Amino acid sequence: PILANVVVEGYLTFKNPGNNVILNANTVLIKRKLLIGSESMPMLKNVAIRLHGERNDPALTFTPEIPSCNKCLVIVGEAQIYGQQMDHNMQKLQGHGLVGATSLTLDDTVSGYWVDRKVVITPSSKEVMSYEVVTVTEVDGNTITFTPALTKNHIGEIENIAGVDVDARATVGLIGHNVVIEGVHDAENEWNGVIYAGDYMDSEGNLHPTTINFNGVEMRNLGQHQSERAALQLIGVKKNPAKIHRCSIYNSNTFGLSVIDSSGFIMTENVIVDNWIIGLRVQKSNDFEVSRNLVVHTKKRDFTIKKAETTASYAICVDKSERCQNIIFKDNLSASSEYWGVAFKFESCDDDKTMNWRGNIVFSAHTGFANSAPKPLCSDISHQFAFFCRDYGLVTIQNYIDVRIHDMQFVGNTNALAMIVGSTRNKPTQAKFSDSLLIGNLYTNCADNDFGDTVDSPMISSCNLETEQCSSNMGYELSTSVEGGKPFPVSPSNFPLQTIKKVPNVRSIALVEGVTFANFFQKCNSINDVMVDASTTASDMTSVNEFRNINFFNSDTLKKVFIPEPLPEDIKVDDCGEFECTGLFNILIEDTDGTFLQNAPAGGSIRSNAPGTLVPSDCTLKPEWNAVECKSKDYAQLAFDSLDADMDQRLFSPIYVKNEELEFNNKLNTGRDHGWNHVYTSLERRSRFHSIIKTGHEYDIQASGTWPSAMRFTWNGVLENDEYVIIRQQFDSPQKVGIKIDGKLVKSLGYNSTERRPILVSDLETTELKCGTHHYDKETQSIIFVIKGTDCDFKVHLQDSIEVSLRLDIPVENFWSTDGPTSFVDSMASVLGINPSRIVVVDIREGSTIVDFIITEDDDPEPQPTTGDDDDDSGNDGDGETDNDDSDQDNNNSGGNGSSDQSAAMLAELKTVYQELVDKTKAGDVGKTFNTEVLDMSVTIRTDEKPKQNSVVDTQVPIVEVKDNESNTYTY
Repeated sequence: PILANVVVEGYLTFKNPGNNVILNANTVLIKRKLLIGSESMPMLKNVAIRLHGERNDPALTFTPEIPSCNKCLVIVGEAQIYGQQMDHNMQKLQGHGLVGATSLTLDDTVSGYWVDRKVVITPSSKEVMSYEVVTVTEVDGNTITFTPALTKNHIGEIENIAGVDVDARATVGLIGHNVVIEGVHDAENEWNGVIYAGDYMDSEGNLHPTTINFNGVEMRNLGQHQSERAALQLIGVKKNPAKIHRCSIYNSNTFGLSVIDSSGFIMTENVIVDNWIIGLRVQKSNDFEVSRNLVVHTKKRDFTIKKAETTASYAICVDKSERCQNIIFKDNLSASSEYWGVAFKFESCDDDKTMNWRGNIVFSAHTGFANSAPKPLCSDISHQFAFFCRDYGLVTIQNYIDVRIHDMQFVGNTNALAMIVGSTRNKPTQAKFSDSLLIGNLYTNCADNDFGDTVDSPMISSCNLETEQCSSNMGYELSTSVEGGKPFPVSPSNFPLQTIKKVPNVRSIALVEGVTFANFFQKCNSINDVMVDASTTASDMTSVNEFRNINFFNSDTLKKVFIPEPLPEDIKVDDCGEFECTGLFNILIEDTDGTFLQNAPAGGSIRSNAPGTLVPSDCTLKPEWNAVECKSKDYAQLAFDSLDADMDQRLFSPIYVKNEELEFNNKLNTGRDHGWNHVYTSLERRSRFHSIIKTGHEYDIQASGTWPSAMRFTWNGVLENDEYVIIRQQFDSPQKVGIKIDGKLVKSLGYNSTERRPILVSDLETTELKCGTHHYDKETQSIIFVIKGTDCDFKVHLQDSIEVSLRLDIPVENFWSTDGPTSFVDSMASVLGINPSRIVVVDIREGSTIVDFIITEDDDPEPQPTTGDDDDDSGNDGDGETDNDDSDQDNNNSGGNGSSDQSAAMLAELKTVYQELVDKTKAGDVGKTFNTEVLDMSVTIRTDEKPKQNSVVDTQVPIVEVKDNESNTYTY
């Protein structure tokens, strides 16, 4: 009979030995104990619990912690279920399984228990449906016979490639067991059963812990469609660790196994086949182990469940706010996921923790491993294996400033990996990919595979010209860097995960070291595999990638590199504007030891084939790479951006980076529009630019509009501290232009007393150049500055300043004879009570003696009173998305001169200095300082503040009014 609701307040025991037993019910509540077999005496007969009902049946509420449900088995007491035991429930093949075969040889013997039970055979191709489920009919040692015959080929031999054993063998996993919990299939509504378990608190505040031990249990036809109700769901199981071992979950209508807010549980050697959305999910849990499990065929739904947008075989602690601690996730296998194999957040470079995240394998997923996280921590990913993925073997798009990926194997993937690194505060990021094996194709030709010429196997693409596998396989995709990662769950607008949909970072470097590229070659009517490529979605910037200690095995170097062109379809107002985005035109690869270009030890550079940037004296066009190969490593990626409040709204591109000697003219576009305002693009584009340059030269950078008031300048890919470049930037505004490093003003070059002129950057020897060395050319309103060394990073900004022209009643020769400008600066600083570094002499000329000089703002004024709370330093505003923050470069929303309070203090102090200068000149103190008289003086305060006009005139000390209608000046 089918019972309605079964409540067990005592013991429900299935005796062993005994007859086969079936319990039919709509709902079952275990408040005390459910006992089916035991650890010492497992159940030998067949036992089944069948759950009946339909979607619209009344839902029952059992505890506040467990959702109301129908057609469910709810355990809030103890469940000890031990099915018949066996030595193995998973085995790898020992010998290929070919189409038409009805038997397979396994690694080790299996018991007769497998007979009449279903097994799953994992795929050996990119085709997601190339796994197979068959029923075992006979067991003979390590050979199983089954029905129906195989319709796909399955790899069963280990290959040695480049001296490394590559184990791409298929795995056979046992689905069937003698103890079954199942839902009676509701085909019309896809409303099957569900198993819930969890601790609960009674009305008197007493905790009732739940104990779960499932061993050798088959759970099938469970999971309830359009919900998060998994086949087996643990909620708040903390007191007594749950143990799920050598069980199976088959044909779930939603998640296979879900664990929420639990601790201490152990999930080992389970087989989960044919589930929807997620095979095994863990959320908000700590101190657990998930090891040696097999999940096959995770299917996508067309709808979105809240917090369940991630489709993956395994989703481990990927909720946006989750921080799971003390995790063991090792030696798990995913196969045939329609999207991700393993989705995870792993935020540690602690060796003790990274040892617990190793040995996981993905076959035939869309993307093998997907790693994303919102916090700027270190991430170390190692000893993972991705085979035959249709898109990427690994995608990591994170808010980490330090990402390390090493000791990996990628075999036969359309793309091996994409490393996208982010930083909430736009700090320099670094990514390292090392000590790994990238294999384009498992087999090199038909003769090597033992499968025959008609094989339907994607690894042997050169043998099967009619299949989809007759296409390029890619190796390493050049690393990129963005502001912030993509936190899970990933919104639909952020798919696919590896697509760049964020503003690029300013500074980023990636290192590729100790990597072997194997079996990349030409195939299928001249189609070529590519060892290194770039993402077409990195429209704004690709990190500088440095290669060293690279090895090649059985690979054709014809397509060692391929750099794609910008996409023409991006030339539109809501993407790149009137011409293409220029990130793909400014890619730089540096071979530091010659192992990648195979010209050791010389090395060299590979650059994009950007119009106007060839440098023919040093570089050669490589059409097959769509790139330029250069003999020199003296190249870098210049990076600069606006720090003004309108950095995302105001366009002043195209920007031109020019050097006539090199015949170099690089045209740069503003960044792409990456934002969305509901269904419309935001029409906001970041004024951030990256340009390839050759070091040791001078470049003019020219804008097509007015430069921002404040900009950041730095560069990427500089290998030596003595490398430098000189930049000339001309401004429309007559304001003084200065440089700050770490918030402190850098003093501009002084005056050459010998030649009686200002010192120019070009006067200095290269050994005298330093990061931030500069002079200001008042006549052309240009600043000429130096970027030098591997860590040069500073701000160029319009300064509030006082411009003074002072005429002294002294012959100019007498002025020079008294130590000229040096003495003048010291004396003027003394009378005004300011630091001499703030006074810059611009010109000294005859007419008695006329000294033109500038008094710059104080970079450390006394702070004015402030109100309000301090900003949160987390870089996160609470919505889980990272904020753009250039605070480490002294950014703000009013010209980039620090906070608005600091800017106000600077301006107030500057006005005080002005008044002091006027008053002391009128009083004769300035003249006395120089033992002469001041014949006249003109003074102008240059500022971003709204203009005001004023004049001061004195009969004894004429101060000439200077009228200036420009919007950024005070005139006196």
